[in-house]
Amino acid sequence: MAKLGGKYETIFVVDSTLTDEATAAIVEKFKTLVEQNATLGEVNEWGKRRLAYPINDLPEGYYHADDAKNAPEARAKMTEFGTAGKDELMAGYTMTSKEGLRIGGTLILSGNADTSDVLSVKEFYTTDPKTKKRGTLALSGSATAADVLAGKTFYNTDAKSKQGGQMADNGDWGTTLAPGGAIAVPPGKHSGNGVVRARGVVFSDFSSIIRSAAQGFAPGKTDIGADKYILGITNADMHHYPGDGTSDPGEMWAIWLENSHTIGVSTNNGTHPYITYNYVQL
Repeated sequence: MAKLGGKYETIFVVDSTLTDEATAAIVEKFKTLVEQNATLGEVNEWGKRRLAYPINDLPEGYYHADDAKNAPEARAKMTEFGTAGKDELMAGYTMTSKEGLRIGGTLILSGNADTSDVLSVKEFYTTDPKTKKRGTLALSGSATAADVLAGKTFYNTDAKSKQGGQMADNGDWGTTLAPGGAIAVPPGKHSGNGVVRARGVVFSDFSSIIRSAAQGFAPGKTDIGADKYILGITNADMHHYPGDGTSDPGEMWAIWLENSHTIGVSTNNGTHPYITYNYVQL
């Protein structure tokens, strides 16, 4: 960076084929430029002189020389100064700071976005600061808050409207069911590691005996418990008790399963059946 301070001498050569008026206009334009940015010192009009070698086939030119000093009071006349740092100024461009420093930019655009990566109606630059591009990306999401996990955010069709999810994260949810049971699976995300198990049954391999509720000609039903499942009846003994301490074989009209845990019996008068059965405990 060159500091624009101190004293400077400027010499420039004007085309000698120009008229006096055209030459004077060029000299005046240069002097005005210097006075806008520095303090103009001594001015020397050297006039036409022979060049050391021809330039554009011209053997001579009109010489002008002057001194200039970039004093603080001269800089104070300037109304526009750069405020960017060199890493904020494009490479190949320069600016003058308020302190009188000429700064060369180092910023290099290296964007790699495509128009489909940028929202429609938005504009951007990639590697060329003179080529403005317009995005074509259109948001068209259809998710609702219930479709997205709680604690996560998403956008639908409005890039400025961020929404929060409400879906529950059930992790490794699982449960154990009784045989024949059912349960509603909770809505939300599941890890895939949860398990729903059926509780095992306990099988009773010995005979259980009940005395039926049947009395005389009246049928009777005996419920062994809703948590038991009757597998089968293995024996039924019918006895008549005359009241003298003895018993006689009785007669059974019918025996049936009312449901999975209830036995029904019809007998003759005065008999009391004893039923032997097998079951599983649910």
